[in-house]
Amino acid sequence: MALITTPKAADANSYCSLTDADDFLINGRTSTVTWSTATSQDKEKSLRYATYLLDRLFDWKGSVTTNEQALRWPRSGVVDSDGRIINANTIPAILARATSEFAVELLKKDRASDNGLLGLGFSEAKVGPISIKLDTTKGQETILTDAIVELLTELGETNGKGPSGGRIVKLNRS
Repeated sequence: MALITTPKAADANSYCSLTDADDFLINGRTSTVTWSTATSQDKEKSLRYATYLLDRLFDWKGSVTTNEQALRWPRSGVVDSDGRIINANTIPAILARATSEFAVELLKKDRASDNGLLGLGFSEAKVGPISIKLDTTKGQETILTDAIVELLTELGETNGKGPSGGRIVKLNRS
């Protein structure tokens, strides 16, 4: 399946082209081994999946510009953090960048796979009576990295849902 990044297209499937992702991740970062060693096919697959997940995990500001567009961007009525109106005919550069950053994370590990409770830093879980044991050797893992969420704050906010529609609960350790 080809990577289609045309804004407003009925068959669009990515917010970031392979060329732009290569530029962001190879020329714009210091650690790019995962991306550099991946095949073009795997890179494109991860860009499509990252786009799909971002549309599922974010409540975007503004409104879609056409009823025919396949993706949730471009959007109208969105203003950046400096008060400038974001062009309703294009994909914002920050969204393309975040898509590429998410794509490389998906190449490293399928962050969207359901790890369940034990994948969130728990070594044991029991239902009745409830008993949970923390595994301090494992950190909390979420689908989106904090850096990706931070990149996208001016465009929308996470909706707390997982890719299958289930609720994501952030756990904090004391």
